[in-house]
Amino acid sequence: MKSSVVPDVVFGLFLLGTFIAIVFGAYLMSKLKHFPNEFLKAGSPLPYSAGNWTFFGYVIAGRFDTIPDSRLVTAFQIYRLFETVRLGLFVLAILLLVA
Repeated sequence: MKSSVVPDVVFGLFLLGTFIAIVFGAYLMSKLKHFPNEFLKAGSPLPYSAGNWTFFGYVIAGRFDTIPDSRLVTAFQIYRLFETVRLGLFVLAILLLVA
């Protein structure tokens, strides 16, 4: 019984992280609209549509460094760290469910 609790907790954290990522990503996209070139590079207008991984790749690859607003760059760096942790939780959840 105890062995099934850990994967459930990890998967629950992943789902919570996904919800936060969607809200935070939408916020970042709304702020990014002030910089049209960066907005287009980020995969506008639907970063969460099925099969569109452009926004995720934009964040993970760190292509947001050319944004003139330093506070927005800092927000993207925090989001990048958050997405890395969320990706790690996803991999951990899969490994725990397979094991």
